[in-house]
Amino acid sequence: MFLEELVNEAKNEGAKLKLGEEFNEKENYDLIIDAGGFASTYARRKGLPYHGYKLAPAICGYGRSNKIKEDTLYFEVYSFGYAWIFPYGKNYCNFGIGGHTIFKEELLVNLKRFLKSR
Repeated sequence: MFLEELVNEAKNEGAKLKLGEEFNEKENYDLIIDAGGFASTYARRKGLPYHGYKLAPAICGYGRSNKIKEDTLYFEVYSFGYAWIFPYGKNYCNFGIGGHTIFKEELLVNLKRFLKSR
């Protein structure tokens, strides 16, 4: 349900969703999202070039909390990236932080602070 709602909201804002299509470098894109993870080769096989792109390290996990609302997404933006909590089911969530930083401690400190504030 979350992904369907996210896709519908993006379309309502004017986004064009392309799933399973070849990447065409000649087309003009504002944003390309490859959420397959570091080890994924799907986007590369579909033609998305990765030369010159930076990887964004992330720390993520799953948890339980009775403070997390099932219908709310939680985000906090930092100069290097963002933290998130995505609820799924009653009292369960996916949480994490990621961005362009080489300092693991910076990620951990901000993630702990973000989680405590929720």
